[in-house]
This record gives sequence, structure tokens and C-alpha cells, in this order.
Amino acid sequence: LPATLEASRPREGDAKTIHVRIWADAGVRAQPKWREEIIDQADYASQLLAPLLGVRIAIDKISDWNRTGEPSAAATALAEQDKGKDATWVIGYIAPNDVSTKVMSELGNAEPLGKYIIVRGYAEQPETKVLTQTLPDLKGPERSEIVSAHRRHKQTVVLLHMIAAALGAIEEQDPTWIQNPTYKSKQVGFSDRNRELLQIAIDEKLADQNDQTIAKKLLEAIEKSEFGGWTPASKDEVTKRLRIAIDA
Repeated sequence: LPATLEASRPREGDAKTIHVRIWADAGVRAQPKWREEIIDQADYASQLLAPLLGVRIAIDKISDWNRTGEPSAAATALAEQDKGKDATWVIGYIAPNDVSTKVMSELGNAEPLGKYIIVRGYAEQPETKVLTQTLPDLKGPERSEIVSAHRRHKQTVVLLHMIAAALGAIEEQDPTWIQNPTYKSKQVGFSDRNRELLQIAIDEKLADQNDQTIAKKLLEAIEKSEFGGWTPASKDEVTKRLRIAIDA
């Protein structure tokens, strides 16, 4: 079974609500129980975010998205489809890859302080084929249960990775951390330094602060001390984006 998502040192108090809207393209809607699975994955993500950051995801609406074009253009198309008013994020679910992949950049997309998040749908056949090669002795219901658990974990971790990226998190080197650039079934949470960045960004968003204010506070938190757990290239890219937001 995959790891269980959990927060070390859970915080106390009631969780605040962050509002999202979901758009699902035809490739996602062709999958069985796609709507129920998206709702379940958002709920599972909230089970980590509530004790981690004190927030819980509320899906205000799930809509059909008649998207065409390349996956790389999905975020632009989503921004044209939904102006993002009254939502913390607008999340677009797009058709899955044709092959199994663990590269996060191929499983979704989000920009620091961005409002639009893209998540690729689950590639059922290739993912199941790769997974079942490691489960040769499991049959029937037991195999089905484990395959479903891996699907739920992977899609939820991808969603969390993209949400964190939109909040200004930096990619991490430890393979058990969700912000690692490669998906692993043993990923459970975030490093303390990224948790700090996530908390700053979500608190400021809930307080209706503008991107410039959020960027300043994130940059201060990043530069206050060195942290060897971040990947240098990602740190450089995120700080560059934050400085652009401040200058703008």
C-alpha cells in the first residue's frame, strides 16, 4: 500500500475554507466515476492540509470543459474559460498521458502565486500495468483494493504538489517529500521550510493580500537562512518569479 498522507506536529483549531472550481475535459470525463474520484482526492488532500496549514478545500463547482489543443496550453485555455473570481484556485483536469510517468512536470502544472492549476488525469491502463508487475501474488479484490489505493495516493499527491507550487513552495530533494520533482508512493508531506512558505502564502491569501505583499514575505522567508533540502534550480526559479511579482 502507498504511504498515508499526514502532518507532523498537527496544528490546533478549526480549519478555514479555501474555495476552488474544477473544470474537467473530455478525456477525464470519459473515465468511470471521474467526478466522485476528484471529490475524494480533494477531500484526501484536505485531510493533510487541515492539520498542516489549517485550511480545507471546498469545491464550489465542477464543470465540463470543452478543451482542445496541447496540454502545454491548458493553463492559458483555463484562464480564458474562467476568470477566477471568488476562487482561491481554478483547477483544470485534463486527459491523462498515454504512458505511465512519475515526473511531476508531466503530471500537472502550476506557477508561483498563480490562480490556475492543471492536473493530468490518471492513465489507468499503463499505470495499472506497471503497478501490477510488482504485485504478482495478489488476486481479485485484494489486488483491486491496492491498485485503487495507489491511484488515490498518486492523484492526491499530484494535486497537493501543484497547490504547493502555486503557493510558492520550492522543489525538494528528499524523495519522501511531496515537493520532490518525482512522484513516489511513499511521499507523505512537506519539509518544515516548505511548510513555512505554504503557511505564509495561504494566510496572506485568506487575508486578501495582493501578490506583491505575498511575494515579499515569501522572499524574506526563503532568504533568511540556507536550506540544503531544496533543489538549487527550483529555488532560483521561484525566487526569480517572486522578484518579478514584487517589481510588477
